[in-house]
Amino acid sequence: MKIFISLLILTLSPTVFAETSCRPSEIFTQFYAQFKTDSQFQLQRTTFPVKKTVFVNEQPRVSYISKQSVLNKEEYLYLDQTIMADSGYIELIKDKTSSEIKVLIGSEGSEPLVSYIFQNTTGCWSLTEYEE
Repeated sequence: MKIFISLLILTLSPTVFAETSCRPSEIFTQFYAQFKTDSQFQLQRTTFPVKKTVFVNEQPRVSYISKQSVLNKEEYLYLDQTIMADSGYIELIKDKTSSEIKVLIGSEGSEPLVSYIFQNTTGCWSLTEYEE
């Protein structure tokens, strides 16, 4: 019985991973719809180390978040956009280039609270940095 379950898991694993893998010429809006609601997908589609910029008195402080620190929950990275929307925040998607998009989140008429920068280098979109 244990062997059967192990074989079943190994057989299903490629199917599970295939659903979250990138398709050639991935459309950003489709990628982002899943990215902002699926923590597992976020982790898979984040390029580590993630560049994190925090502005203190308008001065940028840059640090890098490793995948290990995210997995150990030292740095919480899950971006639950549904909470932001429920709190009245809006998001604005800005194309910087055909391979880089910046998503700004904040209140209407004010500076963004946070910005997420996504890049598409191999046909797959991924989070590469964020700013607070």
